Order: sequence, then C-alpha cells, then structure tokens
Amino acid sequence: MTEHTVICTLTVHRAWWLAPYLNTLAFVCALTGLEPDLRKASRMIERGVTLKATPVR
Repeated sequence: MTEHTVICTLTVHRAWWLAPYLNTLAFVCALTGLEPDLRKASRMIERGVTLKATPVR
C-alpha cells in the first residue's frame, strides 16, 4: 500500500450575520430562561460557516 500525505490550508469564513444571530439567541434565552433548539441553532451555524481546504504546494 502506498502512503500519501497532503498538507492543506484550511480557510474558515463566517457570515456577517452569524455573530448577531448567536448574540440575539443568547439574549432571548437569558431573558426567557429557556434553552435554544439545538437542531435549529446547529443548522443556522452550518449555513453561516464555510470551510475551504486548499493544498499547499
């Protein structure tokens, strides 16, 4: 079996609206005393974060 190593640069991009969304979510949860719906919050985070792997030459 041949072993092959690839070195990559990982770039993380976060949407401009993600931080205000998370801050608002935390505020509303603190105000109401309720827990957030983690399924919905995870889905919004997945939409707001983009990962890009670029091989290093």
